[in-house]
Amino acid sequence: MLLIALGGSTLVTGSPLLLLGVPRTFLGAIACIAAGFILVFWALARILVALASHAQLRQQQHS
Repeated sequence: MLLIALGGSTLVTGSPLLLLGVPRTFLGAIACIAAGFILVFWALARILVALASHAQLRQQQHS
């Protein structure tokens, strides 16, 4: 979420706000936003896999 916020703030204001001026360029801001979304979707996938395996284990225990 921090990557998305950093990239978005740079796109909106035109200048970097946090972390010693990262990202410095428009392309860097787009890369930060993309990396942030990739990490969010990766984390969501990991959570869903863990929930599915947990539900499967509970269903096997009750059978």
